[in-house]
Amino acid sequence: MVLDIKDILKEENDRYKKFLKSKQEEDSYDTRYIEETVNKTYDILKSGVRSTLIYGQPQSGKTDMMTALCCKLFDSGTNVIIMLVQDNVELNFQNMRRFVQAGIEPAPVWFKDVIEPDYNLNKSKHLVFCRKNSKQLEELLPHTKNIKDMVVIDDETDYATPNSKINRQEKTKINERVSDLVNKNNIFVGVTATPARNLANNTLDTDANNWIYFEPHDNYYGYEFFFPDPLKTKAFKYRLDTLSEENSGETREIREAFFNFCVNVAYLNLSKKEGSYIMLVHSSLKIADHDKEKKIFIKIKSILLDHDNSKFEQYYNEIYDLADKLCKRFISETVSITAQDIVKYINKNISRSSIAVLDVEGKKNVQNISMYTTNPEFPFTVVIGGNTISRGLTFKNMLSMYFTRDVKGRMGQGTYIQRARMFGARDSKLMPFFTLTMPLKLYQRWWGCFSMYDIMLQNLRAGFPLYAQTTDNQAVPSASIDKETVDIDNGQLGFKKIR
Repeated sequence: MVLDIKDILKEENDRYKKFLKSKQEEDSYDTRYIEETVNKTYDILKSGVRSTLIYGQPQSGKTDMMTALCCKLFDSGTNVIIMLVQDNVELNFQNMRRFVQAGIEPAPVWFKDVIEPDYNLNKSKHLVFCRKNSKQLEELLPHTKNIKDMVVIDDETDYATPNSKINRQEKTKINERVSDLVNKNNIFVGVTATPARNLANNTLDTDANNWIYFEPHDNYYGYEFFFPDPLKTKAFKYRLDTLSEENSGETREIREAFFNFCVNVAYLNLSKKEGSYIMLVHSSLKIADHDKEKKIFIKIKSILLDHDNSKFEQYYNEIYDLADKLCKRFISETVSITAQDIVKYINKNISRSSIAVLDVEGKKNVQNISMYTTNPEFPFTVVIGGNTISRGLTFKNMLSMYFTRDVKGRMGQGTYIQRARMFGARDSKLMPFFTLTMPLKLYQRWWGCFSMYDIMLQNLRAGFPLYAQTTDNQAVPSASIDKETVDIDNGQLGFKKIR
């Protein structure tokens, strides 16, 4: 037999179908929302549009959608796709890892590989990951200048890419580098959950009339679940524990939130196959505060492990009271779990817990971040952090969020909408056990952000590019608003009925 080179080089063009099939086989994943978005985006680009934007709610599955879009573009003849991600090592690692796990061909490569002397972007197909870092973009640019019809996909496109110097007739470095990367020869696709800044900034000339809404899948839990309309909702479908304004962040309240998390984990693991769950703590930007909180959790854990400690019995009595209340809430004829069973489980398994700080000075604190985000490996996993967990990172099996990070003055809608890390694909059976712990005033302010966000989403989908803000929250930083093309008005808001 003789080697058939032509057969080896034949392009199959079946990446898209293979990816969809793999997702459909994964727990009966419904891919119709991915398909609708990818097909709409492809049709818009095929019509000649060179710059567009895909928007969808936080944690609604946009990474899978972007993977599918890359497959579709490669199948359709695109040779080079540049994936721009937030300038964050952990987020970059998680995003790239998910593309690799999806089995996409070509496999993603770092921008550092591309700038090697022997690497040739003009041959075969390439998926290049690059952070929105001015130095990295500057190094990448010379290697892409001769490529035409390259597609630049900008994840979290409202972050860094908009030009905050637009009214000074200048460009920020990131905006300039991204603009140079796209130039007149290539295609730009922005992806974000919070498009207001792009809308007000006219970022890379994306026309809102050509934007695509990515519908969340049926297993998605977002702002309508966590921030329901108080006029329509009599009771929350999860547990909201409100903290006092004076004491939020105190050791006692952190301890109670942690004990509540442990009780929920124990109940679930006693009633079904054992799983690993996450408690996310987001209270401060300051790294010193994260270390302080970690020490609080370590001390609590050490007491729960030390039966000679003077507080040992007190702590387990506190856990017993919480467990007793939980058991009374979930009385079942098929599951017979007592408060004593829960306390015993916690005592026997609290050593199988981990407390991780994701933000540290000058280096990564966690070598394998997936153990604390997408693939928790401890029944009791506590994750503490600031900006690292503010945007983009996905936390699988999150069962508790302790959130006390407020701001003085007006709340930035984009920032706080992105901090809703509890949003996403969740097991419906777990949601009655989910606990959000935060000050009542902060919850009310956060609810206000999502009320304005809902108005923006509904208007965008109806073809009316409009964003709304209040005296307590701001939709877009004023420096990013293109004052030559954006009308700003105060007072009562009036528009056509949108639903």
